[in-house]
Amino acid sequence: MKRFIVIAVLLFTVSLSAQEVRFGVKGGVNFSKININQSNDLLNSEMKTGFHIGGLVEFKLTNRFALEPQLFYSRQNSILEIKLADLTFPGSTPNDPIFVENINNEYNLDLINLPILAKFYINEGFNIFAGPQFSYLVSEKDKYGIKEFDYGLIGGLGYQFDSGLLLSANYYLGMNDINNFIEPIQNQLKLKQRVIQFSVGYLF
Repeated sequence: MKRFIVIAVLLFTVSLSAQEVRFGVKGGVNFSKININQSNDLLNSEMKTGFHIGGLVEFKLTNRFALEPQLFYSRQNSILEIKLADLTFPGSTPNDPIFVENINNEYNLDLINLPILAKFYINEGFNIFAGPQFSYLVSEKDKYGIKEFDYGLIGGLGYQFDSGLLLSANYYLGMNDINNFIEPIQNQLKLKQRVIQFSVGYLF
């Protein structure tokens, strides 16, 4: 809670010194996966599509620089495959597996994301941006064995038309281990989110 209070105070202070303040909406498609910390032939993570939708505020501090907090809902999906069919007894052959089928754990994560972006305009419309992102899991965390809080870095590029139309593409690099399985799995396996997003929006 203290972090959100600090962020709110910071944004209020920024708004007082902004040359221009514009509100907007955005939405688009996600390509997300849960990254596994180590190379393991028995584990595989697959990327799946999802979507995001929400709003933003652009505080234009100079002609070239702006601060842009966003708040949006994001469905981030992934598949974690455990290749149990590849397990064999010591001295046995692949024709004598311990398990017949693999296990596919499908993750459909509903998150509220709060990125705070520093935005630099290369020219009148083209811009690059980067900043931290904080996320809160609103879907069933106990069902997925996932921690409810996540944080990481986001960066990308965009283009803003004179009409107010926005186009952007960005990448999210999760830095928090979101694995919340029971021990010893929690200590041996680190899971971090990776998300590619393509968005379209409008600034009023």
